[in-house]
Amino acid sequence: MKLTLFAHFINAGNQLTPRSRLTERMIAYLLKIGLLVLLPFGAIAEVDLKCMSECSSRSYARDFCSERCSYTKGGASGSGGYQPEYGLGAVYQGQAQADREMLQQLKMLKESLAIQAEVNRQRREREQYEQEQQVRAEQRQRYDQAVEIERKVFDRSQQLRATLQANVESRRLKKKTKAASNPNYEKGRQLLNNGGDLKKAFSLFQKAATEGYAPAQFLVGSFYEGGVVVVKSDSEAVSWYRKSAEMDDPAGAHALGLAYFSGKGIEKNVNEGFRWTKYAAENGNFAAQFTLGSLYANGTGTSHQNEVEAHAWIRVSAESGYAPSQRILGKIYLTGMGVRKDERQGFDWLEKAAKQGDSEALSIMKQALLSK
Repeated sequence: MKLTLFAHFINAGNQLTPRSRLTERMIAYLLKIGLLVLLPFGAIAEVDLKCMSECSSRSYARDFCSERCSYTKGGASGSGGYQPEYGLGAVYQGQAQADREMLQQLKMLKESLAIQAEVNRQRREREQYEQEQQVRAEQRQRYDQAVEIERKVFDRSQQLRATLQANVESRRLKKKTKAASNPNYEKGRQLLNNGGDLKKAFSLFQKAATEGYAPAQFLVGSFYEGGVVVVKSDSEAVSWYRKSAEMDDPAGAHALGLAYFSGKGIEKNVNEGFRWTKYAAENGNFAAQFTLGSLYANGTGTSHQNEVEAHAWIRVSAESGYAPSQRILGKIYLTGMGVRKDERQGFDWLEKAAKQGDSEALSIMKQALLSK
């Protein structure tokens, strides 16, 4: 709807008729609300109401909309340069162009983000593939190392068995030149085996020990260490262990080595402890072989750790029937600790230890079976 008013007032004041006064008031109101605009030469411009409505809906100021949407009669542009025949397209042409450019930029941004997302996805897949390949390579390397260690352990245990056999034969020949046994020692062993009087057995062992019989000297030392039928004395125990070790008894040598490690009854010396333990192990003491394997594994008393040597000594001891070594060897194979994992061998060694009454081996087997 368009509203056209002409205002050419020549007379003013009381010369105006009532109708003229009404017209004057209407023009003043329309000017006030922005539906009429006074142009530079005193002309009154028309205002396009549709233009005003749409302009206001865009939250523009009322004065701006009035100026933008005014025009003179006959279609000439008003102070805002508005021409009715072009509608609001002329007024908002710049804004529409900006909107189109913005949409184009948003489209390009969306495409760019999609491309970047694809690049990131491909990078993640490539990184995951490379990580998986690296894990497989590391697993293969560990497996190859375990197989190599196992081969070295087997070769070393073969060498140790040959050395131990030679040492046993040498000891057997030496015994021919010495007393093969001692009557007091044999009587004391018989009492122990039959659950006889411990005091009497100790007395017999002590007699044999004073006669220079090495196995009896070791047993006297163990009585003092445990405080069995005698007053406990670590120093007295070490004294008898040393006599036994120096008489070439492997059990006494191992006991002396353990005393050096613990520092009980003697000044602690891990190097001496290692030396005596190794001597006992090389001369066929199964417990010393187990201890020596642990020493090599931890690098105690020796210049460096030696995984192959540790496994080899534990295997030799296990093959000789020593239950703790069988338990450790079974655990090693069951978990693949330093060697190729082999559950069959692991359970076989644990079963051997359990049959000898090793409760810990039985517990390991039970836990392994429950975890499957």
